[in-house]
Amino acid sequence: FPTKAELIACQHSVDEVKTFIGLDSLCYLSLPGMLEAMEFEENNFCLACFDGKYPIEPEDNVSKLSLEY
Repeated sequence: FPTKAELIACQHSVDEVKTFIGLDSLCYLSLPGMLEAMEFEENNFCLACFDGKYPIEPEDNVSKLSLEY
């Protein structure tokens, strides 16, 4: 998985990301806003990829592709 520092939104402003990707507009949803838009309750959806709170701590150096066939 990339580190937080490797993510484009961590290093650049919304306008910079928008320009880099070639978009007319770019907005981010808050985590509660995303859940509300999807009509999911927090306990019915794994949020680990969004909030970093994993139910089981991932092992070091595990590739996100390690479980794919």
